[in-house]
Amino acid sequence: MELRKAEGVVDVFKTVMLVYIGGPITVVGIITSILSLLMFKRDTATSASTRLLLSAIAVVDILFLACCFIFWTIRGIFGESPAFAAFMDSPFVYGFLFYVCNVFEMVRNWLIVVLAVERLLFFMKPLEFKSIWCLSRVRGIIIAVILLSLLVRLPVLLFGIAKHDSHLDQGVTRTTRLIHALTDCLVLTTLPVTVMIVLSTLTTARVRAMIEMKRQVRKPSETPKEEKKEAPTAATAASGCPSSGDKPNAQQKHHRIIKILHTVLITFIIFCSPAVLTTSVHAYVAFHNITSGPVELASKILSPISNAGSLLNSTSNFFVYIIQSRRYQRIIVEMLALDRCGFKKLLKVTNKLSGSTNASD
Repeated sequence: MELRKAEGVVDVFKTVMLVYIGGPITVVGIITSILSLLMFKRDTATSASTRLLLSAIAVVDILFLACCFIFWTIRGIFGESPAFAAFMDSPFVYGFLFYVCNVFEMVRNWLIVVLAVERLLFFMKPLEFKSIWCLSRVRGIIIAVILLSLLVRLPVLLFGIAKHDSHLDQGVTRTTRLIHALTDCLVLTTLPVTVMIVLSTLTTARVRAMIEMKRQVRKPSETPKEEKKEAPTAATAASGCPSSGDKPNAQQKHHRIIKILHTVLITFIIFCSPAVLTTSVHAYVAFHNITSGPVELASKILSPISNAGSLLNSTSNFFVYIIQSRRYQRIIVEMLALDRCGFKKLLKVTNKLSGSTNASD
């Protein structure tokens, strides 16, 4: 009796998290992702390959949030209608929606990892970066991530169909559920988070090494005054860093890059950490075929929390760009005509700082 009451409370909690909280988050995320797309289109300073990658992430965010809005919010609001519930819970409709939601979520996570690879490559190979990270190669990587996600997530489609089709053998449902849970645990959450931590650590170490190297090169005792106005070296020019006369600005720029990397990493980990725990519990439940009890109840409680975290993950990207990049602040102010609504001072400040393009933008 107590277990049934607990399950009723869990159902209410799930409805609140995915319908009443998740619904508004999804709408905000779709709007901000569209703004991100328009912002990248107006950005002429960032390389075409980087803009393509950022735009791909924004498009995936829009599609993921739209599918989640249909799958969770719309189903939750209109679920009391027998005809609508019968349609949404039919094996192929449910299976397809469940499949595309999982595909877009996986594509998003791994494209963010690809973005971290790009940042590391930029600082490891500044001279060869443009030739290595060309538009055609980035396009190929994006296509490969999408195709692999579609392939890896096929068991999810089978699980969604088997879950709502009573004619299929229960063994099919259990097997596909186990594969789905293990894929979530390893490929969707744990592996991307681990790779992100490693890449961000390496990039931060590389940036700090560059700061130390430039500090050693620019010692006043070793650099004559008449040479301070010389053109920057090839490595300095390629990395977008100022010349020796701009030492304070260079240090501030590098520290700002480290801050941005930490912000992206921390944001990604915060919103993915509930999913890491949840998918681990789901994998345990699926492996031992647990259908009731405290562990199954804990799995049901954690699931909407991790789902809401995933929605916030897609919604947060726009705010990370805006908070960290002065150039994107200027673009969004101009794009929304906010300079006419009391934001002229902000636009003036960002215009002064937009003359020099740096890696963090």
